[in-house]
Parts: sequence; structure tokens; C-alpha cells
Amino acid sequence: MKRYLGKCKTLRQEKRVRMLLHFSTHEAPVPEAPLCKELNICKRTLQRWKCEYSEEGIARFLKPQSREQDSKQIDADLHRAFDAKLSDTKEPLLGYWHAVQWARAEHGAQLSYPNLRKYLIKHFGTSVKRGRRSHIEKDQGAGEAFLKSCLTGSGK
Repeated sequence: MKRYLGKCKTLRQEKRVRMLLHFSTHEAPVPEAPLCKELNICKRTLQRWKCEYSEEGIARFLKPQSREQDSKQIDADLHRAFDAKLSDTKEPLLGYWHAVQWARAEHGAQLSYPNLRKYLIKHFGTSVKRGRRSHIEKDQGAGEAFLKSCLTGSGK
């Protein structure tokens, strides 16, 4: 148990290992109140942890839990639609509020602003202010004409 204590990365893991150490060092049943006070947890948490340990074993018991899950509201089709819309230079999304309105109008998805913002940042690396690859109303021919005039005018 002591080797697990050195590998703990979170306070939660450390408390769980300390609980297991406490129960493994004492043969006789010990009162839970002093242990709860030492670990700064409630009695119900201690009981729940003991149940989890007996059902799942030490590896699963000490595994860090991740609370982040992908959105269940955004399916694969909507994900692909966002991918296409974010790379669209003719009619881009103007912000996260616009993305919420676009998803509601085009796909009927009732998404909240914070959840959609997190999703777009996580999956597409979006940010509030991001430079576009090119201007929306850019005339392709004007850029080529400008470059030609610069090249011919500089060669004296």
C-alpha cells in the first residue's frame, strides 16, 4: 500500500490510499469516526469507498476519474456540419452565439452556449478571436493583379 501512496497524483487518491493503509494495519475493527476526521471526509463517503474497493479492486478503486464526456447532443452529422462551417470562407460563423443560432436553424439542435463553446474549443481549437485564412469578401483576381503590378514595377 505504501508504494501506491507515493504514486498518488491527486488528493482524492491519497485519501483513498490512506484509508486502505489504515484498514490494512489494524486487525481489529476500528471506529470510523477518527479515520473520517483524519481524512476530512464524511462517514457515508468512507462507507461508499469501502464498497467500491470490495467490488472493483485496488486498480479500479485508485484509477483517476474523468468527468469530461463528449456531448450527447452533438452527433457525428452535426460534428461534420460544424467542421465544414468553420472552414467555410464565404459564410463563416461570426461567433459562438452565431454558432448556437446556426445549429438551431439548420439542424434543429437545442444547444446551450457554454456547452457548444466548450465543444468547439475542444474539437476544433476555436477561439473568440481568430484570424481567418482570407477575407470574406476578397476578390481573387484583385490579389493576383496586385502581385503582377508589384513584380513588373520593381524590375527597373
